[in-house]
Amino acid sequence: MFHIVLTHQIGNAGYRLFEADSQVTVHLVDPHDEKEFTAQVKRCHALLVDSETQLDQSVLASAKNLKVIGRTGIRVRNIDLDFATHQGIMVINTPQANAGSAAEHTLALMLALCRQIPESNANFAQKDWRVADLANKTLGIVGLGAIGRLVAAKAQAFDMQVLAMDPYVSEIVGRDLGVTLVDMDDLLAESDIISLHTVVTEETVQLINQESIQKMKDGAFLINVASGRLINGDALAAALKSQKLAGVALDGVLGSSPEDDPLCNLPNVIRTPSLATKSSEAIAAVSSEIARNVLDALHGNAYRNVINMAWPVDGNVDDVQPYVDLARTIGHIQRQLVPETIGRVEIEISGDDMRPMVRAMAAGLLTGLLETRADIVNHINAPFIAKDCGLHITQEYGIGEADYSNLITCRAQWRDENGTTQQKTIAGVLFGGREPRIVQVDEYRIEAKPEGTMLVLRNKDIPGVIGQVATLLATYQVNIAEWRLGREAPGSEALSFINLDGEPPDGVMHALSQAPAVTSVNLIHI
Repeated sequence: MFHIVLTHQIGNAGYRLFEADSQVTVHLVDPHDEKEFTAQVKRCHALLVDSETQLDQSVLASAKNLKVIGRTGIRVRNIDLDFATHQGIMVINTPQANAGSAAEHTLALMLALCRQIPESNANFAQKDWRVADLANKTLGIVGLGAIGRLVAAKAQAFDMQVLAMDPYVSEIVGRDLGVTLVDMDDLLAESDIISLHTVVTEETVQLINQESIQKMKDGAFLINVASGRLINGDALAAALKSQKLAGVALDGVLGSSPEDDPLCNLPNVIRTPSLATKSSEAIAAVSSEIARNVLDALHGNAYRNVINMAWPVDGNVDDVQPYVDLARTIGHIQRQLVPETIGRVEIEISGDDMRPMVRAMAAGLLTGLLETRADIVNHINAPFIAKDCGLHITQEYGIGEADYSNLITCRAQWRDENGTTQQKTIAGVLFGGREPRIVQVDEYRIEAKPEGTMLVLRNKDIPGVIGQVATLLATYQVNIAEWRLGREAPGSEALSFINLDGEPPDGVMHALSQAPAVTSVNLIHI
């Protein structure tokens, strides 16, 4: 049973999805009620918050059962994302659900600003109005994400020319959108209207400042439905008073309150009280999207919009999950066979269909390797724990020829007691895309089923060893489920993976190690 805590009301569409899941209980709590909030956070598996609820390290450290944080919006500044990641907590937002609403609000502000609608409504008797058309104007979009792309499409319907600045978007994507990608200086200099849709980072805080405003066209308009932190309010107010800019439209305020806003009472400013994503349709879309994504993440069915996932994944995980599980199993085996602390790991994959899954399998491999080093290790925090532990990992694709179309090879390196670098290689495949097999251990070719309790045995390749080992196990009432053996050459040394039906009793490992032909034996669990 999953316990989900909400810190605010969500739309009815989301509630209905929660109510339809028999494995879920939902509790609405006021985050200002510290005692109740703390008690609920300690027991919940998922926590849904808006921008007002602060989830700092002290709150998250107490959430021992927490698996998912759902943010009903885009920005997650109120969540200690680094700490959540180190705790293995997924953080999910809703970047697409209200994008259409935000784009429509952008166009509404743009039209209202250019047509002077609020001011003309307030001064209806005045006859001398200078309004501007959108057609044939150049719109500069800063940030070509989901909202920016929708704004571009809607602006083109008004016969506007669209420029965009986004360092993470390729020219091919821009061309497909009918948008010309330019640098920031060119966008500022060439745009009649500038619309901000970028996220807040160290590089974009106060992106619009005295210097950038001076690069704009005289008489340009500025639209911002993203974040007030993108703008230096004093510089913008000065530009409006000097008529360097003809007008500004904002969703929200630049100060802590409307009274503290430096744009307050300026005539060429339109402000709305954070309405961009507050339409009834947007609220319904956000509630259903966050509820669906949180439920799928809790049940392990899909991981959509997980912003701190070590590997990008969207939609159903059925195709990638078996490979991640195989990589994790290989990591399990490496951890149990290597006698020292592993310091470096190389993962190599082969197969045309495997290339998009390199990062996913690396995260799975690290999860298997590190599960004894922290209380909680999963695909979210494994790369960060590896970094904290000083474990170096490299990812390669198709370096050498492979006998299998979906081969995952892991090479673990460590230093022995003499300081000499040692290495162990383990490789695995999925037969039929579903059945995991270990097909190589160091120089040995093998076909072992990695499941349950297993003996990994090295022995001299001489007659009678299999009989001796089988007899010894029978003496201790240990049943052999499957025995897979590989060797380099006749008479050298052999390697066996022996699947057992259960845990062997005390004394078995010592007895096996004393067998004359046995050179090493390990008991591992998958």
